[in-house]
Amino acid sequence: MTHENGYDSEKKFFDKISKLVNVMFDVGTWTESIYTQFNGVVHYFDPYQPYIDALKLQPNNNSKSFFNVFGLSDVEDTIEFYPNTYSLVKRSSSGEECEFCLVKRADTYMEENNIDEVDFLKIDVECMETYVFRG
Repeated sequence: MTHENGYDSEKKFFDKISKLVNVMFDVGTWTESIYTQFNGVVHYFDPYQPYIDALKLQPNNNSKSFFNVFGLSDVEDTIEFYPNTYSLVKRSSSGEECEFCLVKRADTYMEENNIDEVDFLKIDVECMETYVFRG
C-alpha cells in the first residue's frame, strides 16, 4: 500500500504486531485509515465531521468500529481547530480561519464505554500528543 502521506512504515509496523491487538484507538484519523483493514475493534477519533464522514465510506473489515467526532485531550472542552492545516494549533498569522471542535479525555471515554485496556494507540494530532497522553 502506498499512501500519499507516507504511511508505509506505519502499516508495516502494525502488520507485524496486529496479531497481538484486539482493541485500538486511531487518534487523529483523517479521511483515510490503514486500520479499516484490521479485523479487531477500532475507535476512530477526529474532531472534524467531514473527515469522519469520509472515513465511514471506506471499505471496513473491523469487527466493530466507533467513529467519534471529537479529539482526545487532557480536558473536556470546545477548542479551536484549523481545517486548512488540519491542526488544533494556529500555524500562521495569515488570518487562517478556525472552527470549533470538541475534545474529551481518553480516560473518561474509556470509562463511559467500558474499555479496560487499549492494545494499540496511534496518535497523529499535530503537536498535541502530550495532551492526549495526559487524558
